[in-house]
Amino acid sequence: MEKRGHIYFVPFTYGTDFWMACEVCKVGFELTPAESDVAKEVIKMIEDARKGKISSDEATKFIAEAKLFDPERTVQLKRLA
Repeated sequence: MEKRGHIYFVPFTYGTDFWMACEVCKVGFELTPAESDVAKEVIKMIEDARKGKISSDEATKFIAEAKLFDPERTVQLKRLA
């Protein structure tokens, strides 16, 4: 999710947050900086698989092994949208 603002009706983006959220109900939580780094790697792997740079099996294996979320962490759920 991009952080956006405006000055005198000129829009600008000043950062990006990564969230893990349900596509249906839009409820989720913000990822920590470490989890965000893993999310960036997962996104890159998916893009590479779509472009044919790597096989879908390689991407699936990487995503399955990625520690995207620490299950011990307590999260506060929020609705995006």
